[in-house]
Amino acid sequence: MQIADLMYVRDLIALKGTTLYNPLKRQSVKDQFTKEECYQTMVIANLKIHVERVICRIKGWNIFDQVIPLSMHGSIDKLWTVCCLLVNFQNRVITT
Repeated sequence: MQIADLMYVRDLIALKGTTLYNPLKRQSVKDQFTKEECYQTMVIANLKIHVERVICRIKGWNIFDQVIPLSMHGSIDKLWTVCCLLVNFQNRVITT
C-alpha cells in the first residue's frame, strides 16, 4: 500500500470517528525503538493477530471464493455484512 493510499484510508476512517494505527518501522538496522515505541508496536501486533483471526473466520464461509455475477454488485456489501454477523455469533476470538 502506498503512502497516498494510506492517507486516503486514514481520512475515510477518521470520518467514522476512529483512528488507524500502523506498527512503527525502523529506518535502518542501527536505529532502535524507544521503550514507548516498543510497547506501542507490541500492542498493535497483539491486536493484529485477533483481527487476522476474524478475517480468517469470515473467509471460512467461502462465499467470496466464487465469481460473483455483475448483476449482484449492489449486494456485495450485504453479503459481507451477513458473513460478519455470522462470525459474531460464533465463539469469541478473544477470551478473557
